[in-house]
Amino acid sequence: TMANERTGVTKSRPKKVEDGADHLAKYLHDNDLSYTKFGEKVGCTKAHVCGLVNRKSKPSLELAARMDARTRGKIPQKSWAARVGTPRDLANRVIYSYGK
Repeated sequence: TMANERTGVTKSRPKKVEDGADHLAKYLHDNDLSYTKFGEKVGCTKAHVCGLVNRKSKPSLELAARMDARTRGKIPQKSWAARVGTPRDLANRVIYSYGK
């Protein structure tokens, strides 16, 4: 928390929401697993695991479910869901993408 010196009002910083990539990186570190070993465990390539950790790719629904099951919930399936924002943000993105 941060206190404003003049007013004494305390503001809290917004919490960082952990996504699937954060959970995956933490799981790999905590369990001392390589991308190859984890890929074998969940049924994908080490290149795909690398892409997931670096947020270059997203898992399929089936892969996300396998990661959740094989890690006993340490990498929740729902953590891979896209954060869209407000419905207006989504509408603006859709309109912008059709305008190209």
